[in-house]
Amino acid sequence: NKGVAVSVPEVIRGMRERGYDMPVLLRIENILDSQITLLHESFRKAIASLGYKGEYRGVFPIKVNQQQPTVEKIAQFGSRFHHGLEVGSKAELISAISQLKDPEACLICNGYKDEEFIDLGLSAVRMGFKCIFVMEMPGELEHQYGGGQHRRTEQQGHGTASARRGRKSGYKSSTVVAA
Repeated sequence: NKGVAVSVPEVIRGMRERGYDMPVLLRIENILDSQITLLHESFRKAIASLGYKGEYRGVFPIKVNQQQPTVEKIAQFGSRFHHGLEVGSKAELISAISQLKDPEACLICNGYKDEEFIDLGLSAVRMGFKCIFVMEMPGELEHQYGGGQHRRTEQQGHGTASARRGRKSGYKSSTVVAA
């Protein structure tokens, strides 16, 4: 939003006048709200002007800023746009589940898919979340969890560490897609 302006040097000067030393952490909630609004309004306008029939669903990658107050405010401000969260670890997934209140928001799971990560994501689906697992290549779960293909790919030099350790699980891509 071009109407919003914050002079960081003025903020620093005011803090020093109050006796605070640097470095400091500044949290300016209005910026999160205005930027989420700007992002979604920009996509809304572009979609309308181009006659696009789909919809836009933004997500915030928690790894960018894992601080609970930031994730909480992004989930809060983004809820009116169904703005979701992207996670790459079990800890981030637990955080996202605790913060997202909008059942229409997407929860993108884009991390190392060990059995606990998958189980937690599937639990989120059962809780009503729109949980989407990102697979970088077809059959990724079979490669990591013993769907039979891990032996072949290991011989070609592409086996995962889990496959080399003989890790096996009952998950197959079709299981996750069906869930």
